[in-house]
Amino acid sequence: MHHYLGSGLRKELELSQGGLAALLGSTDQAVARWEKGRTRVPKWADRLLRLLWREHAEGNVKVRGLIERLNSADEAKAARLVLERRPSGWREAA
Repeated sequence: MHHYLGSGLRKELELSQGGLAALLGSTDQAVARWEKGRTRVPKWADRLLRLLWREHAEGNVKVRGLIERLNSADEAKAARLVLERRPSGWREAA
């Protein structure tokens, strides 16, 4: 998969890299590497992402609900993100 397609489909679903990673059972770092073209997207991940996009575009209520829940979880996490400054730089507070 061309890296643009990966981020394009993900963005059309309004998923963060972390949200897509959670859906695929991967990591946000892996998704970022796929989108930057640093590593190849596994065929299974490519197929699943395309299937999710198609089902979402066709109005599949269950898929739309799942994606909305992931987006809500991402928004909640971002809303409560607390950072602290350390000598090594900014870090998420414990």
